[in-house]
Amino acid sequence: MFKVLMNLFRRRETQEGFTRKFPKERMGRVHYDKSKCIRAYECVKYCPAQAIRIGKDKFIEIDHEKCIRCGVCTLVCPSKALTMRKK
Repeated sequence: MFKVLMNLFRRRETQEGFTRKFPKERMGRVHYDKSKCIRAYECVKYCPAQAIRIGKDKFIEIDHEKCIRCGVCTLVCPSKALTMRKK
C-alpha cells in the first residue's frame, strides 16, 4: 500500500532513449474509395470511435472529426476500399 501511495506523488519520468513509433498503416487519414466498396459494413461494426456510419445512399460516410486514426477499419475491410493516406 505504501508503494502505491509513493507512486501517486512521484514525478513521472520517461526512460532515456524512449521513442514512440507507430506503424505506417496507422498514420495519416482514412481514404474511402467508393468504387471498390462492396458494402459489407465491417468497418462500421469494428470502428471503436463510431466514426463510420451508413449514409442514405447505402455507402459509408466517415466523420473525420471523430476518427482516431487507429486503422482498424482498413484492416477489416474485405475489398480494401479503405486505406490510410498521409495528410
